[in-house]
Amino acid sequence: MSSFLKNLPSTSSLVAAYASISTFLMLLKSMFDLMVPAKARESIIAIVQEHIISRFFTSFTFVIEDEWEFGDNALFRAAMVYLPTKIGPSTQTVLLGFKEKHKFETPPETGVPVWGHVVDKFENMKLKWTLKSKKSKNMFYSRERKFFHLTCNKNHRDKVMKNYFPHVALTARSILNNRKGLRIYTYDQNHRYWESTAFKHPSTFATLAMEPDLKKSIMEDLDMFVNRKVFFERVGRTWKRGYLLYGPPGTGKSSLVAAIANHVRYNIYDLQLGTVTLSGLLNFIDGLWSSCGEERIIIFTTNFREKLDPALRRPGRMDVHINMGYCTPAGFRVLVSTYLGIQEHDLFGKIEKLIQAVEITPAEVAQQIMKSDQPEVALESLVEFLSAKKNEVDEAKTKKELKDTKQEEKLSTKKNGVDEAMTKKEEKDTKQEEKLSGDQDSGQPSESEMRSIYLT
Repeated sequence: MSSFLKNLPSTSSLVAAYASISTFLMLLKSMFDLMVPAKARESIIAIVQEHIISRFFTSFTFVIEDEWEFGDNALFRAAMVYLPTKIGPSTQTVLLGFKEKHKFETPPETGVPVWGHVVDKFENMKLKWTLKSKKSKNMFYSRERKFFHLTCNKNHRDKVMKNYFPHVALTARSILNNRKGLRIYTYDQNHRYWESTAFKHPSTFATLAMEPDLKKSIMEDLDMFVNRKVFFERVGRTWKRGYLLYGPPGTGKSSLVAAIANHVRYNIYDLQLGTVTLSGLLNFIDGLWSSCGEERIIIFTTNFREKLDPALRRPGRMDVHINMGYCTPAGFRVLVSTYLGIQEHDLFGKIEKLIQAVEITPAEVAQQIMKSDQPEVALESLVEFLSAKKNEVDEAKTKKELKDTKQEEKLSTKKNGVDEAMTKKEEKDTKQEEKLSGDQDSGQPSESEMRSIYLT
């Protein structure tokens, strides 16, 4: 053993040899770069990597970024949903968290942390997932970009593409369908990506202050749309439906949007259209981009339908127009049932007459009946509010009538003055005619006749 150690080269000799080899390789690379054209170098390097270097490596890596073709990468989102179900004892790092309404006596939910690893097994394949992160910068903004590395045996590459990725996507969809919570996505104009949060709006069609017939027709239209995938494919149309909600503020447009989302169980993407051009908006609704993905319901809300361009309002873009008007007796009864839990009361008749006499939004009605949990107190508050509103309407009507009366009197006085002037003129003309008649009888030509003859 000692003789073997004596025959080993010294550390200084090894360092010198390494330096010599490194210098030689650097010189060789410099000569290669100088003597071989760029395109030829690329071809040679590709051949070396494919036929020589790749033989020493048995693994292959898929890269799955969070964005794909100017939008979210659906495969990345599917992996984020799927991988927490594969976290096991061999996983070294785990991301933990509680939802806002999580029961603390139950274990926290799990996730994959950045630089965390998850190993999955599928059809006798071993697949290693790693979540990574990098900073993405441009002249406008800087943000963190996340992406997965999926490493497998290079011989399993085709099998992973054909079998494993569809398995991940289908499993993720099943998990999402079984979840109760929806998401609402808001577009960040500054960073140009969608931010999401849990959608917990409690509005349903049962709680909407809306006429029963209108409510029923909307629900039937939604149900028919959701179940007509085959029909849209057969007729060659994009599987989408457009709704236009219009009416004054406070009439329940946002509540109806939430009720629709809860009814069909669709996530919400909220896009503010303040800076969007008409052409861009039309392209968004029914251009080629609109045919990407599965079913889609597009809802526009506005206070003034008449201000929208006719090209935007036409069928095929806005298929269903819904007037979100002021509160009706039927809407009032829904609100009272929801907020106070009553179906009848002695004040209902008086309130319904007042509602028919004034314009009041469902939001205003709700605000009044929320003032007390006692039905008597809440309804009295609403009666007082409606009565005050009716008095304002009556006073405004009286003022208008007085104003109209004064205007009519003024016009009448002016008309009388004109009539009096016309009467005086007629009397003057009569006297003039009598004078002319007298002149004609005396044989003297009148001034009028002289001019007439003269002009002839």
